[in-house]
Amino acid sequence: MNAPPLLHDRYRIHAKLGDSRLASVYRAQDERLQRPVLVHLLKPELLATLSQRFAEEAQRGAQRSHPGLLDVYDTGEVGQRPYMVTEDVVGQPLTERVPLPAAQAVGVLRTIVGAVALAQSQGAPHPPISSRNVWICDGGRAILLENWQLSPREAGLDLAHYRAPERVRGEPPSPATTVYALGILAWETLVGRRPFTGPTPDAIATQQLAGEILPLSHVLPRVFSPELDRIIDQAVASKGQMRYPTPTDFGRALDLYVDGVTAHTGRLAILQHQYAHPSQVARDTQVLPAVASEIPTMPTARPQARAVAPPPPPAIIRQPPARPTRRVPPPPRDTAPAVQVASQGVAPVMDQQAMAKEVQRAMRKELRRQSCQRSLLSFAWRLVVALMLFAALYFGGGYLFTTINNYVTGQVQRLTPGQVIARQLPHWDWVTRLLKNNTPDIPLATTYHVTALLHMRDGPNVNGTKLRDLQPGTVIRSLGQKQLDDQGTEWIYVLDTTGGPQRGWVANLPDALQKQ
Repeated sequence: MNAPPLLHDRYRIHAKLGDSRLASVYRAQDERLQRPVLVHLLKPELLATLSQRFAEEAQRGAQRSHPGLLDVYDTGEVGQRPYMVTEDVVGQPLTERVPLPAAQAVGVLRTIVGAVALAQSQGAPHPPISSRNVWICDGGRAILLENWQLSPREAGLDLAHYRAPERVRGEPPSPATTVYALGILAWETLVGRRPFTGPTPDAIATQQLAGEILPLSHVLPRVFSPELDRIIDQAVASKGQMRYPTPTDFGRALDLYVDGVTAHTGRLAILQHQYAHPSQVARDTQVLPAVASEIPTMPTARPQARAVAPPPPPAIIRQPPARPTRRVPPPPRDTAPAVQVASQGVAPVMDQQAMAKEVQRAMRKELRRQSCQRSLLSFAWRLVVALMLFAALYFGGGYLFTTINNYVTGQVQRLTPGQVIARQLPHWDWVTRLLKNNTPDIPLATTYHVTALLHMRDGPNVNGTKLRDLQPGTVIRSLGQKQLDDQGTEWIYVLDTTGGPQRGWVANLPDALQKQ
């Protein structure tokens, strides 16, 4: 008897389970880690078009982890056909388990919606949404995968039930179309059947365009949950703009629903009423008969009526009582509110006037603090405005003065405001001289005035490439470098800002350059 084939000396192939849309699925045993796995081998007819996509999906699957998606263990290639190794699943399709109880159905939906939302957020494809592609494992875990038990015709008919109306009309897919498929899956999981059925995809599409999906409360009266009914109705709305924008929003609505129905409510506190003992009531009636009638008494088995003596008449006051001759000194004044406490257990009394004064002092202090803050902010704002006005007048006046002076002296130059401002800014050459320990009276940068046409070149010789023509009246600045060419002519490395900054070499000709 031949032994089962061994893939790459690790995966022992036992049986072929079937074919999905993209790959052939085999159940195998990982000989190294001793665990069952699934091997997905790309179909031969798809090698030319989907080989690269299949490998990229395998890599992305290995980088994510979600209980609603298969975990990818390994990838490789055999016979120029890429393959992917995933975890093994043992269970049944959701279509064979519906309808589910409401609590279990919502749990399955949250897992599948979360898996789809994760895949779309990463820009990775996910298996098509269908009750045949959702597997319920033996432990209750729900997984979205490619069903390998369907033929291509059955797979096409199965997915037609979850196609949004706008997709039937030929519009491109969007996150809202995915929300519609998830809403149909939720409706089917709770009701136990699909809202639209037909022998062909066209028949199902006709029903989707012509009819509306009944609310969950109409087809399933035993499940009374208005909030869950509203969530599913919004997910399966016929217009895409009426649905949840993305699967993430649909999942968030399901999470809020679960939080609301599983929230614990507090137990109401029961107040215990204290009843007075009969002996205490009898004793109190002798002292204060008018109050004893209002005290609730404990009911007894044999209530006995007792005669209650009437209260004595009040004493007749013939003359007002004499006032005390001893004067009581007033309480000492203190910064804290005065408190008077009686010696016979009387509750303390707060001095209202002292408290009011304390509140007034605190309010005045807070008003002074706020007034000081407003004054500082106003002063800072005025200072900033004054500095901006001074800068505008200084640079604008300098530009105007320079322009008028050039016209008066006949040295007409086209200078931009930025060049005039750069001229008015102070030179920091003395800092460079100080750092380099140079002689203070030797300038590091010299300004030249062009009196005749000069050619700026990229090198210190006449053979260099001409960069720019310097017209008479142009002002250039030396960058400190000087060099002699083969004929003994001195060349200076300068900067010209006319028409944009440009660096280059010019010949130091006495009749063409004049130092300023």
